[in-house]
Amino acid sequence: MRKAFKILGYLLIFLISAVAAFALYMNFSNASFRGDSEKATVTYLRENVADVSQEIDGSLFDSTFFSSDIFLLGEIHGFAENQSLDRKMLTYLHKNLGVRNYISEIDSNAAGLLNRFLRKPTKDLSLLQDVVGHLKQVIPQQAGQEYVEKWSALYDYNQPLADSLKITVWGIDRALADTSRSISRDSVMRNNLLAITTDPAYKNEKFYGLFGFFHVLQTAPKGHTRPLAQRLLNSGLQVTSIVSYMLESNMYLPKGLGMPTPDNESVDLMNADGPIMVVDGISDLQEASDNFSTLLFKLNAPNSPYRSSLKLSRVKFNFFGEDMIPDTTIESTVQSFQYVFLSKGSPAVRPLR
Repeated sequence: MRKAFKILGYLLIFLISAVAAFALYMNFSNASFRGDSEKATVTYLRENVADVSQEIDGSLFDSTFFSSDIFLLGEIHGFAENQSLDRKMLTYLHKNLGVRNYISEIDSNAAGLLNRFLRKPTKDLSLLQDVVGHLKQVIPQQAGQEYVEKWSALYDYNQPLADSLKITVWGIDRALADTSRSISRDSVMRNNLLAITTDPAYKNEKFYGLFGFFHVLQTAPKGHTRPLAQRLLNSGLQVTSIVSYMLESNMYLPKGLGMPTPDNESVDLMNADGPIMVVDGISDLQEASDNFSTLLFKLNAPNSPYRSSLKLSRVKFNFFGEDMIPDTTIESTVQSFQYVFLSKGSPAVRPLR
């Protein structure tokens, strides 16, 4: 018996040592990938940043931005702050560029429900509940209270507008009933959007939308098909891509996605500095972002270090998901996206019960 306890003791020590060694390895690996902050890069970022905790003032946007045909915001699903950023971007673009066409990672049926909601003389939240039911099947991490609150606020914004200025939602994803997988989602979304943009009625219109992180990249990461943004660029459209990164935040991870999930379905594992998701160069943003809630950084100014660096565009995923690493033909971050939102302290999306 004593010998058995001794063996169990050795096994326990071994397991504890193995876990500790693995944790040390992960910390070292993540720190190495993140890299240390660089003074010149931090200086640039501090000169090209705007506080967007309240609203977006457009101070960082230039003629290249304003001449774009398509504006895309890319998120890691499940962070509540991204729903707020989506509302801010849409209302800013509507007020300043007349952008009234909102494109979304949903199908035309769900978009039809949103359009009915926006145009009813009284606010019918039951229609939003129906859209959330659709989202649970396609983007479950968006299907929460913040989504409802965003569209409720946009209803209030939209109601007093003249009919010619009212926001219209376009669902460009494949239909839920479409079981064909002969072409990729990004190809489907590109084809559906081009069908709208080439319609004479929308020839001179601009479009904006919130999508998953991958879809807004303007270059395909190694081992991946071409994202939506790259396909649109290749079709002759001018595209501006903005990505959203989080720090010290929580993400909604609903049960049933095949990943370990706590009872409250909220995890803090997908921040840009690890431990699951790690962004190369996030240390520069951290250093340039003292005492902030949500900031916007411009990456494509003429003197930008991101014109000769891949920082912020190299993303590693430990355990879950596939790395997003530009291939060897890509020389700069701004080839993939041009702006970054950085938010701190975002809660997780709150699921509707």
